[in-house]
Amino acid sequence: MNKKIIDFEALESNLEKYKGKKICAMVKANAYGHGAREITNFLEDKVEYFGVSSLKEAEEIRSFSDKKILIASPCYNISECKKKHLDFIVDNFDELEECRKKNCLDLVHIKINTGMNRFGFDCDDKKTLKKLRLFFKENQVAGLSTHFSNLKDRKLTISQYTKFLKVKKFLHADCLVHLGGSNVINYNFDYDMIRAGLGLYLGDKRVMRIYSKIMEIRDLTSGNVGYEGKFNITKPTRLALIPIGYADGLLRSYSGCKVLINGEECPIVGRICMDLCFVDVTNVCCEVGDEVEVLHNIFEVMKRTKLTPYEIFTNFNNLRV
Repeated sequence: MNKKIIDFEALESNLEKYKGKKICAMVKANAYGHGAREITNFLEDKVEYFGVSSLKEAEEIRSFSDKKILIASPCYNISECKKKHLDFIVDNFDELEECRKKNCLDLVHIKINTGMNRFGFDCDDKKTLKKLRLFFKENQVAGLSTHFSNLKDRKLTISQYTKFLKVKKFLHADCLVHLGGSNVINYNFDYDMIRAGLGLYLGDKRVMRIYSKIMEIRDLTSGNVGYEGKFNITKPTRLALIPIGYADGLLRSYSGCKVLINGEECPIVGRICMDLCFVDVTNVCCEVGDEVEVLHNIFEVMKRTKLTPYEIFTNFNNLRV
């Protein structure tokens, strides 16, 4: 009774803002919960790369796409990457040397740590940078990249970019230069490719919609509802039971958020169960089988639950249909 609808027109509209650069569309975590196969099939001829977080994800995408794939993290299995022609991040000299010996530097993207402190050669380590410059002098790699920690903070972002640019010039890097994430497009930076993630799925338009249906309606005049009786009935109340719960991605913190039924906003009440939730439809004309838009207002959900869009979307990876 549940379904996930992907608005491909919205996806294409969100993609437009990135068209001035090469694009690596991030499809990790099942395309942020949107469905990796569906998203990559649609974007196959519209982007230069698909980005993932692991070898396993890359192998899944490779099973239905011939597009270049970038594992945006160290992969630790160079032989498999070479075998399946998968690009990957390297941030240490041991792996660089292994890649040179295995003749697959054309798949290597050097990561520079400019402040995220997640992966990358440290941009402030002079000894490391000198050794890296010598490597660049003698070898050719596919790319050079960094990742920004908070693109909402312009001062911090510009500081990170300045560090990256300094490293790029010091290395005399002649390769694909790419930056992450989506809001890099709002800066006047010099680079070849953007790694776009959330901006594709929640840019000017939202791409994912979650729907369910009313499975039962109960008219109550008193009593408590659900586990631990978290919702107390003190007046005539009409409740709709919706077959979507925290096992599907509708976390307990969503209680109080509104769904949309026949054009009317209705609050989720009581404690959300593993398989269903309760919705107050006292003032709405509805019946069993009517459609329910669950993620009606994602910004309200973000405010009430304190969750990010990344968490909200990926939680629905387990949606049962």
